[in-house]
Amino acid sequence: MISNNSYEQSGDTGDFARAESGRSKERRVSSVDYTRRGRLKRMVMLPLFFTVLFVFLVILVHDWFTKKEYIANMEKIGLQVSDFQKSHNRLPSSTEFLGFSLQARSLQLSSIVYGRDLVAEGAAGNTVLAHSPCTNLRLLADGHAVLYLDGRVEWVSPEEMGRLLTNRQQFYNSVEIKPK
Repeated sequence: MISNNSYEQSGDTGDFARAESGRSKERRVSSVDYTRRGRLKRMVMLPLFFTVLFVFLVILVHDWFTKKEYIANMEKIGLQVSDFQKSHNRLPSSTEFLGFSLQARSLQLSSIVYGRDLVAEGAAGNTVLAHSPCTNLRLLADGHAVLYLDGRVEWVSPEEMGRLLTNRQQFYNSVEIKPK
């Protein structure tokens, strides 16, 4: 039998068989290594992915609760202002405003901007009476909790807040103040 294989011609078929056997072992070892690397990637990447997802969700929930807390506290202040206005037929002064009670962990009365002095008679119900400082949230839109003269409370962006305060100031400046 004539063959083109030099190993067979030389009569040394053992080296050829050992070489082929070594290559198949390399293939088996490399496929085992590949499978191990895949498992290792899954063991590292999946927990890392779920950790990042968990942190993202925690931050999102924290931002949502902070925003809701600011709005709820401004609503409580709005009720106190409304009760004061009903009993005294006027808005509370800044000193009286600071006497209101507020149990909040993230908002204090002293940090709320109360603008009674800039609210002229005849002002529309959508005039800003009080607002929280700008709240910087990590994932949700930054903004202010705003208490309007009609008692509504909304969350507005810093740009919208600037526009509302400008409108209030323009109305205040346009009204002729008459001495009593």
